[in-house]
Amino acid sequence: RFQLSSEMEIRIINKEGGAVWIRNKVKIIRDEAGKIKKIYGLVSDITLKKKAEEELKKSTENLLKLNETKDRFISIISHDLRTPFSSILGFTELLSGDETLSKAERLQYINFIKESSNSMLSLVNSLLDWTRLQTGRVKFEPQKIQAKTIIEKSINSLSGMSYQKGITVGSAVGNKHFIFVDKNLIDQVFNNLLSNAIKFTNKDDNVTVFVKPSGSVRFLEFSIKDTGRGIKQENIDKLFSVDTKFTSDGTSGEKGSGLGLSLVKDIIEKHGGQIWVESEYGKGSEFKFTLPTASANILIVDDNKTDRLLYSKILKNITPEYSVEVVSNGKEALEKISISPPALVITEHQMPEMNGYEFVKELIKSNLISTLPVMVLSRKIERNVAQDYLELGIEFVFQKPVNLQSFKKSIEKSLRKGIIANNFR
Repeated sequence: RFQLSSEMEIRIINKEGGAVWIRNKVKIIRDEAGKIKKIYGLVSDITLKKKAEEELKKSTENLLKLNETKDRFISIISHDLRTPFSSILGFTELLSGDETLSKAERLQYINFIKESSNSMLSLVNSLLDWTRLQTGRVKFEPQKIQAKTIIEKSINSLSGMSYQKGITVGSAVGNKHFIFVDKNLIDQVFNNLLSNAIKFTNKDDNVTVFVKPSGSVRFLEFSIKDTGRGIKQENIDKLFSVDTKFTSDGTSGEKGSGLGLSLVKDIIEKHGGQIWVESEYGKGSEFKFTLPTASANILIVDDNKTDRLLYSKILKNITPEYSVEVVSNGKEALEKISISPPALVITEHQMPEMNGYEFVKELIKSNLISTLPVMVLSRKIERNVAQDYLELGIEFVFQKPVNLQSFKKSIEKSLRKGIIANNFR
C-alpha cells in the first residue's frame, strides 16, 4: 500500500464578512495497483493560531524598531552632545586659567558658554521628546480643539523672537476650523515650525499660517509660509530625517539641534497626517501638513420618528459640542456618510430598506468601518445578533431604553476611537 499526505492552509470569508483560517489535512491510501482505497480528512479552525502568529510578528517588528531607536539615540548622544560640552569646557578653562583676559573677552566667552548650554538643552529636550514618541511612552490624548486657538497661542509665545527681528507673524485661519488632536503635541508642531520660519526669515519680512480643505474629507491642510532664504533642493530630503540631523544657522546666527523637524514629522504622523515642504532657494519656504478634522456631527440612523427625536435630545445633552443629524435607514446613511463622514454613527438594528447589520456590512465593504465609529442602539436585540455585531467589530450594542451613564461613556470612548483608528490606517 502507498500513502500520500497533504496539508494546506486556506483563508475564507464567513457569511458575516469575517476572515477565518482553515487547515485542511488529507491522507490518501492506495493499493499496490495505485487504486485509492481510503481517504482521511481533517479540517481545523486555526484562526486563533494565525492571530497569535500575526501578533508575534508585530511584536518582533516593534522590538527591532526599538532597538534601531536605541542605536540612533546613542549615536546622537555620542556625537552631538560632545560638541557643546567641548565648547563649555574649553571656554571655562580659559576663563579660570587666563588672568590676562580683558573684561570684553570674558563677557564674550561667557556668551559662548551660554550659547553652547542653550544648544545642549535644546538638543536634550528634543531627544527626550523624540524617544518618548518612538517608544510609545508619551501620552496621546486627542480632543476637539479650535485650530485658531492653538495657532494664536503659538504666535504669542514667539512674539519676543519675531519682535527682535522685526518679522510680522500672522494667521489666516478662521474660527470655523476644528481639529481632533493632542493639544500638547500639536503645540510643539506649531511652535517648532513657526520658530523655524522666524529663524530663517530676514528682518522686516513676513511669516503666515494658512489652512484649506485637504484631499481627504477627514483632514485639513495647514501651511506655514515664510519669505526667508529658502532651502536648496538637495537638502529638502534631509530635513525630516533623524539620521541626517540637517541644520543651518538662522539669518541672525540662530542655532538649532537639527531634530525639531524629525519630532514634528513623528507627531503629525502619529495623528495620521503627512508633512512636506515646497521651497525655492533665495525666495522662501512653505511647510505643509495635514491634521485630522474634528467632525461636529453625530449621525442617528433610525426608522422610528419618536426615537429619533428622543435620542437626538439625549445626545445634545451628552455631547453639547456636537450637532445631531438623523436619517431613517441604512441607505440614506451611506449617502450622507459618503458626502461628509460624521464623528460617530448610532444605528438601529431593525429597519426597512436596509437594517443595521446590512448597513455595517456595507461600511466594511467601503473600508469605512475602520475609521468611522459605529454603535448599535435597538428596540430589540437578541444575544446572537449582538454577537454577530461584535464579530463585525462593533464594540457597543445597546437595547432601548438605554442606561444613560453607560451610553455616555461608550459615546466618549467611540469618539476617541475615531482619531486613533485614522492614525493606524
